[in-house]
Amino acid sequence: MRYFIFILMVCMQSYAISHAYYVSITEINHNKSTNSLEITIKIFVDDLELMFNEKEGKKLNLGEKNEHKYAEKIILDYVLNHFKINVDNQLKALDYIGKELENNNLYIYMEIKNIEIFNNLEISNTILFETFEDQVNIIHIQNQKQFESFRLVKDKPKEKVFFE
Repeated sequence: MRYFIFILMVCMQSYAISHAYYVSITEINHNKSTNSLEITIKIFVDDLELMFNEKEGKKLNLGEKNEHKYAEKIILDYVLNHFKINVDNQLKALDYIGKELENNNLYIYMEIKNIEIFNNLEISNTILFETFEDQVNIIHIQNQKQFESFRLVKDKPKEKVFFE
């Protein structure tokens, strides 16, 4: 019995430790051949589900047989309200490509077309800030040979980077 309790406690602690951080990762790549910015946002499914359930009273059940009928639209509307990109000081429209579920990760694919050259990007990412005080949104940007990486937090939800 002691062995069972010990295993149970270890499992409970490992779950708490395994999800002690609230993080999203966004990758932005400039594709010179298509003159576009290709954007991938990776979010933990359980964090997103919790936010929609607590803040909006919606159960999305992503990847389940009973997935919410409008889950994709609900997610897209949320992301478009919480993720913005200014290219050379102009707000750009994000074109939604699709979403993909892998394990406990949701990948959201978008792009901005007609971006041949740019000098700066300003990224605003407030995804999940309303639910998790310690949410961190990591941004990686690849522009030809230049790579920039930074993190956005609730007190600093946007950053501007310059390119040569």
